[in-house]
Amino acid sequence: MTFSCAGFLEEDTSSFLSDHVVYETDGGTESALAGVYSGMCDYEYFPSGYPNLVSASSGGLFTNHSSSKDILKMEALPTNKYLNNTYEAIYIAIVRSNSVIAKVQDGGASQAVKDRAEGESRIMRAICYFNLVRLVGGVPLRTTPTTTETIHMPRASKEEIYEVIIDDLKKAQTLLPEENPVKGRPSRYAAHALLAKVYVTLAGNDNSSSYWKMALEEGKKAYGKYQLVPLQELYDVKNRNTKEAILEFQLTNAGGRANYWTRMIAPANSNHTPLATANPYGRIRPTKYLYDNFVSQYPGDPRIDLSFIHNSYTSRDGSSVTITYPDVDSTISSSNRAKESFPYILKFLDNTYTASGSTANFIYYRYADLLLLLAEAENEVNGPASAYTFVNELMKRARECVSPPAAEPANWAGMTQEQFRERIMQERRFELLGEQHEFYDLRRRGPEFLLDYIKKHNAHPTNNFKASSSSYSDIQYPETMEFVTKAMLLPFPQTEIDSNNMISDEDQNPGY
Repeated sequence: MTFSCAGFLEEDTSSFLSDHVVYETDGGTESALAGVYSGMCDYEYFPSGYPNLVSASSGGLFTNHSSSKDILKMEALPTNKYLNNTYEAIYIAIVRSNSVIAKVQDGGASQAVKDRAEGESRIMRAICYFNLVRLVGGVPLRTTPTTTETIHMPRASKEEIYEVIIDDLKKAQTLLPEENPVKGRPSRYAAHALLAKVYVTLAGNDNSSSYWKMALEEGKKAYGKYQLVPLQELYDVKNRNTKEAILEFQLTNAGGRANYWTRMIAPANSNHTPLATANPYGRIRPTKYLYDNFVSQYPGDPRIDLSFIHNSYTSRDGSSVTITYPDVDSTISSSNRAKESFPYILKFLDNTYTASGSTANFIYYRYADLLLLLAEAENEVNGPASAYTFVNELMKRARECVSPPAAEPANWAGMTQEQFRERIMQERRFELLGEQHEFYDLRRRGPEFLLDYIKKHNAHPTNNFKASSSSYSDIQYPETMEFVTKAMLLPFPQTEIDSNNMISDEDQNPGY
């Protein structure tokens, strides 16, 4: 039995029924837990708002959407709608998680169901706070059911937020089964894998940090518990909850819980989109630097054709072909620049979606990501000798997704620790393209890392026009420590400042 994220209570279940009724039976407890997932799958969270926010503001992708110009430039306004709407949606999920965590063990449901409901809710709360602390820094730390006395709270420190995240994940490891009986729900191994990602984030750019060893230990507990699947199978959105999925959210095109990522990435009026009534926007695009970096590193890598719509695409009715990057001519007319200036993202594109959206699930964390984190942590702890094992599993998968197997990408070998460190961050951009990791990966190694990336991006020559001539050329970012230090976080949302008596404009993030 798989719960979708639609059709469940829009608010905390206890606001409609007494706690006794809700948590007294297995069915009532499952309904309360389903409300948590409904919050995670709210339109403004994983189906639409969150991907828009973290992709456009990352510095690693491009958008031509007018409402995202400020975040594209890494100069987000505190009033940006994606920032504020996503922030509010995340807290809806937190409130619902808090309710289950606080009340479920006092109910009359079976112990197995109570433990699983608490464990899953703790993972969901950990995900929410992990997203918030990396996006905006310290936030109000709400961990109990909200009352009139606790609505107004100051910003907690990042350290306090991470304490709750780590505690939730450790407790989830003891509460959850090795295999969740509900398909698409996390197991205890998902808690280990997520904690490994948390520790890698805390390690930051300190190559001697003890967090690297902790990340390696946690990640190895989940190693081998999931499997890589063929890329064509992985990228086909009809294949839900594959063996590669660690954390995957079940979406549906009913009740406002549809996946809108296809509409954000697909070219308008193309053969990748079935309906004129649901024409996509092609808003989120790879930068030319990212595309060219991928192609130059691995010429002939089958992932290129599986990940990008590049060179050209055909119209929906087959009557015309649109030339796009990198084959686009530098003199294209201004009317076509939006369509032709950049490649498009192909992976996870759904060409069967309807006007109500796509039923494709949202994959938050997959095994390939864990393998890259294990390789990174192993390199920091012991050097590259044993780290190759993890990353070469991905190289082999990529080569063998075509028949006969391709020559590229070749197995990694012969690198220094520093060379491996640089390459693994590059590989994350290639393997996880468009999966909403760019914002975090460009920042967790510190402002110097972000500045170095910006310099490479700015200096990258293209066969297209320069930034000064069109709004559809690559953004040129300021190459100063002041700029990147500010850009490490988004601004603190204005809606929280305006509605919270214990937070004022003086509590805004530096530089905003």
